[in-house]
Amino acid sequence: MPLLFFSRRFLIFSTIIPFIASIALYRVDTFDLSHLPADALVYSTTSILPLVNDQLFTGAEFIGVGLLNKPEDIVYDRDSGLIYTGCVDGWVKRVKVMESANDSVVEDWVNTGGRPLGLAFGLHGEVIVADAYKGLLNISDDGRKTELLTDEAEGVRFNVTVRFLAHKNFLENMGFSTAHMAKT
Repeated sequence: MPLLFFSRRFLIFSTIIPFIASIALYRVDTFDLSHLPADALVYSTTSILPLVNDQLFTGAEFIGVGLLNKPEDIVYDRDSGLIYTGCVDGWVKRVKVMESANDSVVEDWVNTGGRPLGLAFGLHGEVIVADAYKGLLNISDDGRKTELLTDEAEGVRFNVTVRFLAHKNFLENMGFSTAHMAKT
């Protein structure tokens, strides 16, 4: 029983008495709000960003205008100077950029028979394509051989293969080179 008495006394002295003392010593100060200037909330059209940046493409040249049917993704091969892009009509096209964009050459390189959405380079110069209907394709560097790498993951068939190639971890785990990709 003395242990219980000690605990109650300890509780009173250690918590309740300091609490009561703080209430008694607490001093209430008044708080004056600072007034907001009258013009602080005035609507200003100069502070709103434009929805369209008219100068975004100033100085840019468009490549393959009329020759590339809704291109989705691009990869650039530094060694050959070629740009590869996947188009809505199923073609992976190669673009050789010349001194002027008007002189650039667009070549129908490989037709996947599907919808190429994402592109990346493999370890040996091959082009890896994420095709919306076919799956993950490997196209040899000369474009003569196309093979299906996979159309499923962990036993689940891809419904639509979207640009998961951009994920460096995925590519590295599959054994592909990511040296050409921008560091993130």
